[in-house]
Amino acid sequence: MRLETGIELVEITCPACGFRWTRSYGLVHCESPGGTLGDYFSCEGAPVPSPYAPDGAPACLRCTRRGVARFVSRRACTAAEHTETVRPAL
Repeated sequence: MRLETGIELVEITCPACGFRWTRSYGLVHCESPGGTLGDYFSCEGAPVPSPYAPDGAPACLRCTRRGVARFVSRRACTAAEHTETVRPAL
């Protein structure tokens, strides 16, 4: 069951070279039939791991090291507005 759909703005900072950039992620907050809550992210229409997880942080655009993500803002939207649909496996 889909609880919330939104667009999340994330700031990423490279710990190696200090380069900083922002990226928008589609976010679907769901509850599985078993009651487990989960967040599912997408970027440019493709499912991606959470940018906040060490293995999901995007690579630096300058030096390719993994960045550190920080939440900036979230905008809730309807499913019709959400163009980066993620279909979680429930």
